Amino acid sequence: MASGSESLKEKPTDPEPEPLKQKPTGPESESPKQKPTGSGSESPKQKPTGSGSESPKQKPTVSGSQSPKQKPTGSGSESSNQEYKCYDPEGLKQKIIDSGSESSNQKYRSFDPEGLKQKLIGLGVESPKQKYRSSDPEALKRKLIGLGAESLKQKPTGSGSDSLNRKPTGPGSESRNRMPKGPGSESWKRKPTGHGSEFRKRRPTGPGSESQKRQPTGPGSESRKQQPTGPQNYNDAVWKHTKGMVDKKLEKSEPYRIFMSPIACDPGTHNEESTLSFAELLDKSLGDLSESLHLNFMVELGWLFAQYFITDQRGKKMTLLYERCDEDIDELHKKKKLLNVRHKKIINKNAFGHQHSKVSMFAYADGSLRVVVMSANLCEDDWTKYAQGIWVSPKFPLKEEDDKSDGNSQTDFKIDILRYLNSFREPSLVPWIQKIEKVDFSQANVFFIPSVPGKHTEPLWGHLYLKNILKKHACLPFCVPSEWPIIAQCSSLGSLGTTDEEWLKSEFVESLSASTYCDDTDTDNDPIPFHLIYPSVKNVLNSWDGALGGICLPYNKILHEKQLWLKKYMCLWQCHSRKRTKAMPHIKTYCRISPCLTEMSWFLLGSANLSKAAWGRKLKSDEQSNFIMAHEAGVLFLPQFLIGSDTFPIDETEPNKFPYFSLPFDLPLAGYSDTDQPWTISTR
Repeated sequence: MASGSESLKEKPTDPEPEPLKQKPTGPESESPKQKPTGSGSESPKQKPTGSGSESPKQKPTVSGSQSPKQKPTGSGSESSNQEYKCYDPEGLKQKIIDSGSESSNQKYRSFDPEGLKQKLIGLGVESPKQKYRSSDPEALKRKLIGLGAESLKQKPTGSGSDSLNRKPTGPGSESRNRMPKGPGSESWKRKPTGHGSEFRKRRPTGPGSESQKRQPTGPGSESRKQQPTGPQNYNDAVWKHTKGMVDKKLEKSEPYRIFMSPIACDPGTHNEESTLSFAELLDKSLGDLSESLHLNFMVELGWLFAQYFITDQRGKKMTLLYERCDEDIDELHKKKKLLNVRHKKIINKNAFGHQHSKVSMFAYADGSLRVVVMSANLCEDDWTKYAQGIWVSPKFPLKEEDDKSDGNSQTDFKIDILRYLNSFREPSLVPWIQKIEKVDFSQANVFFIPSVPGKHTEPLWGHLYLKNILKKHACLPFCVPSEWPIIAQCSSLGSLGTTDEEWLKSEFVESLSASTYCDDTDTDNDPIPFHLIYPSVKNVLNSWDGALGGICLPYNKILHEKQLWLKKYMCLWQCHSRKRTKAMPHIKTYCRISPCLTEMSWFLLGSANLSKAAWGRKLKSDEQSNFIMAHEAGVLFLPQFLIGSDTFPIDETEPNKFPYFSLPFDLPLAGYSDTDQPWTISTR
C-alpha cells in the first residue's frame, strides 16, 4: 500500500448518533395507564408530530428525554432495548391497546401494516401529511419507540398523497377536517421554521447528522448498502455496448490487437475502439467457449465468476493457477461449490519470487484456441481503476488431419508457450498442453517472452532471451544506436543495486540495446539513453482515487533511499492521448523509439516490472547463467512480422501507409523536476 494511504482505506467511523428529541410530559404525552381526554383530542397548542416531538412553546422535562444510551424514565416512554412483541402487526395492535386508545374487545382492521400506520396517525404520533416508509412492521415498531422520526427520512407528500386520501379507521382517529384551527394551533400547514424550531432541529446537517447515505436499512429502506450485489446485478459499462460484436472490435484492431482496460471514473474510455473489458473476452461472438485457463498472480473469485455469469458462460470448465486469492478455494472445493474448476496455488520457494505472469487461454468447441497476455490481475479494481494493457491473439484453429507440420509460426510462439507451460510441471496443465499441440499457431505474429524461476545457462528466458531476439530482428534505420532511447514503464521497482552500473546498464539496458545493426568501423561508444516512466507523488495525489490510487505502485521507500541514483532516469506518468493520465498505471511496457519520436523499433507488453527477480541477473559464481526468481510472461512486437516494415509509425500527424502504433503514454516524455519524488510505500 502506498505511503500514507492505509488510513485512507479505512472508512471513518460513524459519528455519535444525536439524542432523540425529548418527549413532552404534558397532557398529550402517551401513558399506558392514562387514556386521552377525548376521542383523538389534542391540545390546540401541543400537537405532537411524532414520538419525541417537541412543542415550540413548551420545553420538555428531563423525565421525557430519550437518548440511545439512556433509558427513558418518563411515563409512557419506551426504550429500544425493551423486549416486546412488535415485529408483527399483532404486536403493534397490542401496543395500541395498551396505550388506552383501543379496547381489546374493539374490532378494527389493524392486522396489516397500513392499518397500523393509520392508527399511529390517529394517536397523533404522525401527521397525515407526513409520508414515511411503513410498509413493514419493523418500520412501525421504530415509530412507536421514538426511532426513525427524523424529517430527513420523512418526505412530505403533495396533495395527491395516499396519507391524505386515506382516513384513519380507529375510533380515536382524527380526520383532516377536525384539526384545531384556533390561535396557537399547529396544523400541518403551519410547521415552525424559525431558528430553534422543531422543524429545523429535525433536519440536522452537522457532523452528527444522518445523511441520505445513512438511511434505515430495514425492508423499506433505500440504502445503497442494501442494493443487490449478486452477479446478476453486475454491469459491464463497456461490454453492454459491444455485446455480440466483440469479434468485429478485434478485427478492427489488426494487426496489433492491443487494448487498454476501461476506467470506471472516465466514461470517455468506455466507447474507445482500443478499450477492452474482461467481459468482452467472454463474448459469444468470439466462439462457442468450452473451457478457460487462467494463470495469474491475484484472483478475486467472486468477480471472476460474475464475468462468466453476466456473459451467460456459467458452468464452463476452468483451470486456475494463482498465487493469491481472496477465497479459500480448497474449502469451497470440499463443499462442492467449484465442481467445474481445477485449481492450484503456486508457491515459490524464494521470498522474492512470485507466479506473477498474467496469461489466459480460451478453448472453443471447434478445437480452436485464443491466447491473451496482459498486465492485469483477475480483480475488479485492476479492470476498472488502473491503466492496463491487453493483447488478444487471433483464434488459432485446430490443425487439419493431413497437416504434418508442427503448427508453429515464424516467431516460435507455439514452442515458447509450450516451454513456459511445461516449466510449471503441473498436472492440471497437461490437458492444455495437449490442446496446444493440436492447434495451428502459424498466424501468431508476436514473440512470447517468458521468465521462469531457476538458474538458466541457455538464453531462453528473461532479458537474455529478449536480447537474443532483438539481435536478430530489431532494426535501427538511422544507424546511430546511441540516438535511439530505450523507454521502460512499470508499476513497481526492485532492488537494482547501489549504482546504475551494477545491473541496470551493465545487464538490462545492454540486452535491450541489441539490434541488427553491426558495424566494426563504428566508433560510437556513447551510452544508450534510458528513460523510466514511473508515477510521482503528484501523479498519484492528482489521480481519480487520490492516494488510494498508489495501491498498485508498491515501490518500497526504504529501498528507494538505497538507490537514489534512479531518480535521474525517471519521467512522469502522462497519458492524455488515451484519457488515462488520472488512472494510475499497472501496465508494464518496454520499447525503443527514434530520436525524432516518429518511429519505433520494437515494443514489449507483459507482466514483468523492472527488477532482477523478473528479468534475471548474472551469478558471481557463473557469469554465463541467468538467475530468475519469478514467473513472468510478455509479448514482443517487431514490425517485420506485423506490417512488413523496419519500424512502427507512432506519430499520427505524419502520413504513413502503415497503421499507427498507439502508445500507452505521451511523447515527448516529461522528466522529474527537482521537487518531484517517486511514489513509494513505507513498511515501517
